Amino acid sequence: MSPDIQSVRIGEISITCLPDGAANIDGHPYREDTDSGEEVDWSWYHHKFPNDFHGDSHNWRIHNNCFLIQTNETNILVDTGVGVGPYPRYKNMHGTLMQSLGAAGVSVTEINYVVMTHAHPDHVAWNVDAEGSPYFPNAHYLLHQKDWDEFTGRTPVPPFFVRFVEPLEEIGLLRLISGNVEIAPGVTCFETPGHTPGSMSIRISSQGEYLYVTGDVIVSPFYVFEPSRAFHSDLNSREGISTRIQLIEEVVEHTGLIASAHIGSSGIGSVLPNGGDYEFRPLFR
Repeated sequence: MSPDIQSVRIGEISITCLPDGAANIDGHPYREDTDSGEEVDWSWYHHKFPNDFHGDSHNWRIHNNCFLIQTNETNILVDTGVGVGPYPRYKNMHGTLMQSLGAAGVSVTEINYVVMTHAHPDHVAWNVDAEGSPYFPNAHYLLHQKDWDEFTGRTPVPPFFVRFVEPLEEIGLLRLISGNVEIAPGVTCFETPGHTPGSMSIRISSQGEYLYVTGDVIVSPFYVFEPSRAFHSDLNSREGISTRIQLIEEVVEHTGLIASAHIGSSGIGSVLPNGGDYEFRPLFR
């Protein structure tokens, strides 16, 4: 059965959500022990976003979304998901990126760029196969220099990084970037650190319209409503909060959309001002 594929156009640029799977995991997107904020009414979020929570405890149903950005001449894949699997953190989930890409009518040889928003195993595992050969042989793979430095500087280097990222350097397909990098007209990678030192988002702008692929800056609708709450998986939670608020402010300024790696219903939606706060409104249900 083919995954449900949803697309949106931003001016002349198409963005398609490529689902890589979803899992009902234990716990919530935000842990109350992370900071001293007020207790969260998870039942309210579950009622408002039924695809993003599960069970009587309103635990997190985490989605793993990759995104295909298509300009007139370029196909850009944002993140490569959990791979063949099983991925233990997501209940031994097996990735469905390849089925999703097929459903979108694009072959692996047609991908020109792969952007890794950051180097975590649920975002890089369809990079290469078990022999270290690239799944996207004609693509340049982009990673921020700071994430390369972060993970290669650890002792030992994390096994997932050795398995899914380092082979790209060995075969000459890895391109380390920093700052703002336009990879196609209207498609720019820019730094949004906090989750990792080299975390990036992608700004898509065309004909006065905007969409932001957020990586793990915004992992749940909860973090649009309450952006000043710390995400427990951020390496630098204070920087992550600052980055998230700045990104949300830019999205609202441009009346833009976001595309989140871990929100359900394709992860695409509007961020709207609501008094002095913000709210997330999914584009698809």
